[in-house]
Amino acid sequence: MLKNSDTKTLSKIFLLCLGFIAIIAYISIQSIGSVTTAIESFESFHGNQHATIQNLDRISRDLLQIRINMIQEQDAGERGNMKEAALRRASSQKLAADYTELWKKVRNALVRQGRTELAARWERQVKRPVETRELFHRALVRGDFRRSQAYLAAWLPDYRALRDTTFHIALLQAKEGEAVQAVMMKGTRSAIVRSYIVLGVSLALGFAITFMVILFFLNSLKKTMASERIVSKEEAEREAEIYR
Repeated sequence: MLKNSDTKTLSKIFLLCLGFIAIIAYISIQSIGSVTTAIESFESFHGNQHATIQNLDRISRDLLQIRINMIQEQDAGERGNMKEAALRRASSQKLAADYTELWKKVRNALVRQGRTELAARWERQVKRPVETRELFHRALVRGDFRRSQAYLAAWLPDYRALRDTTFHIALLQAKEGEAVQAVMMKGTRSAIVRSYIVLGVSLALGFAITFMVILFFLNSLKKTMASERIVSKEEAEREAEIYR
């Protein structure tokens, strides 16, 4: 039968074991939560800022190539090389279709971020260069190179304004991406610090449980040996009485 002191010791060991199990569960839950948060932050960054910046970069390159195509188309038309002019015109039309599709993705990201006015501003600015480019092509096909040159000159300021807005949106996305990464790093560092603290506490509890278990069994062993010595002494005394 357990004595009162033994019961108290076992109760302490039991409570320490419960605390140890609770800490292990906390570590597991925290690890799952940290990983989940990191995945969500990465998906948010990749789906919003990173992908949007890539799309804006491709739009900028498409716009620049259209500008090059228009200059070369004008030069080819003036030299009478209408085949080359037609090839450049077809290339510009394909690039325009490509950046239109890319812009749909960018616009969706801007709307999710609450930047609808910025998206509307880009869409207003893209209309004039598109219209001017169409007039440029028509003049070139007619062989009216002076008018096509005038349209090319008129297209350039509108192109620059659109390019600058595109760069502005990309810069905003880059800054927001840096902010998201900073939050991710801060959360990661906090999680690491908490893990070290919890690890220290769990090790302390582990040592305490081990110490108390060893102490309990040592005390039990001492009590058992003391009882055996008392029994042996009593038996020896009884045997001595018998031989007398």
